[in-house]
Amino acid sequence: MPNDDDTPATKKDLRELEARLEARLVQQFLVIAENLVRDFKGIFKDRLEQHEDRINSLERHTGLARA
Repeated sequence: MPNDDDTPATKKDLRELEARLEARLVQQFLVIAENLVRDFKGIFKDRLEQHEDRINSLERHTGLARA
């Protein structure tokens, strides 16, 4: 079927459009989910390092430094 702006969309055209939009939506969701996972891993790694630094500082201050 030619791409004429005056030609009404068929059910097949609408199904194809829906499939493309759904695939695009899923792709965007996966990208966002991957970014969130990376962000959370970075946040928790930074917090863990901060806690380790604080523990080491307290151990040195109290004389309980690890051997």
